[in-house]
Amino acid sequence: MKEQLTKITFHTIMRYCIKICVFSFFLVYNVQAQVGINTTNPSDDAMLDISSTDKGVLIPRVNIEDLTTIAPITGGNTESLLVYNTNTTTGKGFYYWDGAAWQLVGYNTDNGWSILGNAGTSPYTHFLGTTDDTDVVFRTNNIEVMRLANSRNVGIGEPFPLSKLTVVQSRSTAGGLSVSNTSPSTSYDTVRFINAGRHSAVYGENTANHLSFDTVIVGDFLYSGSHPGDHIGVRGRSFPSSGYGIGVSGFGGQYGVIGQTGVGGSYAVFAQGNSGASGSKTFLADHPLDPANKLLRHFSIESNEVTNMYRGIVQLDASGSAQVFLPDYFSKINIHPSYQLTAVGTSRQPYISKEIQGNVFTVAGAPNSKVSWTVWAQRNDAFIRLHPESTKDVVLKKPHQRGKYVTPAFYGKSRKLSMFSTQEKKGE
Repeated sequence: MKEQLTKITFHTIMRYCIKICVFSFFLVYNVQAQVGINTTNPSDDAMLDISSTDKGVLIPRVNIEDLTTIAPITGGNTESLLVYNTNTTTGKGFYYWDGAAWQLVGYNTDNGWSILGNAGTSPYTHFLGTTDDTDVVFRTNNIEVMRLANSRNVGIGEPFPLSKLTVVQSRSTAGGLSVSNTSPSTSYDTVRFINAGRHSAVYGENTANHLSFDTVIVGDFLYSGSHPGDHIGVRGRSFPSSGYGIGVSGFGGQYGVIGQTGVGGSYAVFAQGNSGASGSKTFLADHPLDPANKLLRHFSIESNEVTNMYRGIVQLDASGSAQVFLPDYFSKINIHPSYQLTAVGTSRQPYISKEIQGNVFTVAGAPNSKVSWTVWAQRNDAFIRLHPESTKDVVLKKPHQRGKYVTPAFYGKSRKLSMFSTQEKKGE
């Protein structure tokens, strides 16, 4: 009996000792030890250390159709849960649950943007900018280069943009704005400005005061290609309706518009249609006797008719007669000629013995004398025949011109009553 009790007591004691040892082992392991997979020396600062040189770790792959719900995960709503999303619509990638929504790894809870690019964005909910009344500033080398103002204006080099786009260049080694279209086959404008209001679509101004040269060019347009043709440097068009519109308007303290060409026989100014002037029409040149200090002006002859003039001197023969040959196109562009004859070297008055026929007329007078002749004729070329109203010397002003003046100042009227556009800029 005593021997049996001793044996039971020994076995019981040994069983409890083993249990205590095992419990102590797991207690120490859970408190102090780390788990290592494929390593015998797990890192002290990691609860799980997986080591491999040719394998990775597969995170559960799930199809998240709605980033604002925990689905398809079931059984809990634990914050920091990590999965890989396979849904291309909501955006493939690693996501963690922040307790309210799935967040793409690499984004913070404020939907930060990656410097390597972003995927799965929506133009309706994702944006760069602010949600309060604060400007957005872009910098390089900690210097501001562009600002998106809370006024919804954009400033480049300008912290307080007053226009939709304001560009300010303070460096002397670069221009303010350069726009190029390098496609040789393009059929689109490089720059287009549209204004639905009453002021200019484009306004240019140069404010330089201290210059080492004489002339400032505010607007400079150049065709620099090599294709032969009458390419246009500047074109102005305005045709709001029939009878309205001014294509180009120029105003200057000395000259309103100057045209120049370096080719003889070309036209510095050419009108495809009628031309007019409220002042004199002048030939201007350096005075041949004092070209450095004086100008020589000759003036066009005005008339209430649209006329052509031809002139010359003819030598009469021994019988006191001579034929005058006009240009072979004379009868094609002229009607109703008139004549003026002046005797040279004699007091005997010459006369027209035979009027123009076949572009020839005959003069008679003192034998062997000279006669100075002039023929005036009304223009009757194709343009005049097509636009006979252009020959009228008195015409009524068009309805929108009535009450306005060619030169309102001559009649004590404001320049706002000019027939021609005199829209004033701010400050004028």
